[in-house]
Amino acid sequence: MAWLAGIGFTMSMFVTGLAFTNKNDIETAKVAILIASSLSGLIGYFYLKTLTKILVKS
Repeated sequence: MAWLAGIGFTMSMFVTGLAFTNKNDIETAKVAILIASSLSGLIGYFYLKTLTKILVKS
């Protein structure tokens, strides 16, 4: 269920700053983190929407 809340977004940004020294690598990592976080939010939204429909039918 960690993907539901996008757990790790803040830590990923923090670790990126520590792990990379090249500005280009840092920017690439931040964009990838933002995309992954957005994707996890969308997956969570559709998961809850589907789950709600299933539970309402029951």
